[in-house]
Amino acid sequence: MLRAKIFKALGALITLIALVSASAASIWLLYQPRQPKCLDK
Repeated sequence: MLRAKIFKALGALITLIALVSASAASIWLLYQPRQPKCLDK
């Protein structure tokens, strides 16, 4: 029973971290400035 509780907590934590990192990445992609032409290949 305790193991199931630990796995549930771990799954929730991993899901939360994944959600936060995904939203942060999409926000960064939306708001990042345009690439300078010297970096454009």
